[in-house]
Amino acid sequence: MSYVLISLLAYVLNGVAVLTDKFLLTKKIPHPISYVFYISAISLVVLFALPFAPVPGASVMILISISTLLWTAGAYFLFSALKTGLASRVAPIIGTLTPIFLIVYYSFLETSISLNQTWGAIIATLGMTILILHDIRHGGRREKTEERKELILEIASALLFAASYVILKEAYETISFLSALVWSRFILIPIGITILVIPSLKKHIFASKEDAIKPFSKTGLIFFFGQLSGGLSQILILFSISLANPALVNSLQGTQYAFLFLVSLCLKKKFPKSFNENYSWKIITQKVLGILLIAMGLYAMTFTESKVKKVELGITFSPRYAEELHMNPRSLFERVIQDLHPQKIRIPVYWDEIQPNATSSPNFSHLDFYVRRAEEKGVKLILALGYKVPRYPECFIPPWAERLKEKDFNAALLREIGMVVERYKHSPAIKAWQVENEPFFPFGQCSPSISGDRLKLEINEARKRDPLHPVMITESGEFGFWPITPQNVDILGISLYRRQLSPYIPWFKSPLPPLFYEIKAKMFKFLHGRNKNVIVSELQMEPWANDPLTETSIPYQIRVMPLKDMGNNIQFSKDAGFREVYSWGVEWWYYMEKQGHPEYLNTAIQLFQHEK
Repeated sequence: MSYVLISLLAYVLNGVAVLTDKFLLTKKIPHPISYVFYISAISLVVLFALPFAPVPGASVMILISISTLLWTAGAYFLFSALKTGLASRVAPIIGTLTPIFLIVYYSFLETSISLNQTWGAIIATLGMTILILHDIRHGGRREKTEERKELILEIASALLFAASYVILKEAYETISFLSALVWSRFILIPIGITILVIPSLKKHIFASKEDAIKPFSKTGLIFFFGQLSGGLSQILILFSISLANPALVNSLQGTQYAFLFLVSLCLKKKFPKSFNENYSWKIITQKVLGILLIAMGLYAMTFTESKVKKVELGITFSPRYAEELHMNPRSLFERVIQDLHPQKIRIPVYWDEIQPNATSSPNFSHLDFYVRRAEEKGVKLILALGYKVPRYPECFIPPWAERLKEKDFNAALLREIGMVVERYKHSPAIKAWQVENEPFFPFGQCSPSISGDRLKLEINEARKRDPLHPVMITESGEFGFWPITPQNVDILGISLYRRQLSPYIPWFKSPLPPLFYEIKAKMFKFLHGRNKNVIVSELQMEPWANDPLTETSIPYQIRVMPLKDMGNNIQFSKDAGFREVYSWGVEWWYYMEKQGHPEYLNTAIQLFQHEK
């Protein structure tokens, strides 16, 4: 059973309960302690299920009793804040702080907090700030004192709720939901007796005949309706916690806050004392923005576990780059296949190597070797076509083509793409054709720049020559706006760089969370079709430096590309939901082996073995 639908229903019911509580606390019921008493009394009805609930052990009984005590105390602080505060403000603040406290607690148990959780907490906190910004800026001195008191009550309530859920989750490891629900109620009996025994507490419940809650009075019916909604909500929330992590359950509260705010606005005219929401469009916009940010933050905090257990791990191999690192590209290619056993390889096709002269026949001898070896080893290839393909300086235009006018340049470029596709389209090694590499990202030495019209011509040429294999295009993962990618491609490849060049911090690590990439991928599929595939075409596995790596000190390279980043980057790709990943830097691993640091290659071999 999905905890999502159960949790959503629970929070709608909880919204109804909060609105009912707010109405009664400002009009009919004298003190929040009344709620504690009546909730305790009403919840004892579950004791009728006692014969069906196995008796827990003493240690578990203590756990569920403490959990109930903490939750009851949290409810008291909630009602205290609700008595004077806005329902659409109190509930979101408590509802946001509770999962933040839970996330921090569970993250400390796992020694770290994920980027998704960190960003989620930041966004949710920003939403809370925007939500109460108007009250902070425009309240008087007395109102500021009341708001400070309200905030303390809200923090206390959230802390107590979070602690209650943590302890209850521990109890669920050994007993059923029903047993925990029923046997945890016993601790409420002494709570109710204590309230009746202590005169200062008792007077708040039976202050006068007018304040007493009569079962069949209008006030009584409203009260019991609210408590029924709240009780059902709590049962559903507890049941959801038995199915999933408490943080996941609490993350769905964003729907409740929108419900509270909209209904409060509707009730303002009839009950201005209870629901004194401001009708100003500026305030409404501010609160809606705050609620949306809270919902986004809570949503981000749910992504604590990877959806992908294994990735299809491939590599990008550049013969030209191997030569720059003073290695024989063919010998290196043989070692790569032997050591890593990659199932997929992306190879750039350099136009200035295929056609160094305008009049000479195209030279396919080098490319033939790699395609033939891939066929023999059962390796699938992505061939990157065009004039901007992987590796710096990015653009590889033959000198003769640089002097052509645009029309002739386009014709020569399409001719080169057509020749490559025609030559290899029947090869069993071909997986896809990549057209250009990050064509709209301003990186590298490129002239002329790639226009949208030229790119469409190239894509159409590849598809016309080979309608059977998919066509792929690539974008910058961090800076590219994926939704504007041409619609007639089948695959979008993105780069994923965790450590980037920075003028201030040479080994700057990107703060972007996995969710950033996952949302962009979902936007691309939503706009261009669910059948489109998004892969990581460049996963950083080598350092990024200002100078060529052969002219960069080895200690610097190790510092800006720590060994642990190799496994961490693959895990980051999994957390972002990608199932197909091409590592960037295989040539460098072998270069580092020659420099006396084989640990990078050895780690890569282990990672490739692990992902199979």
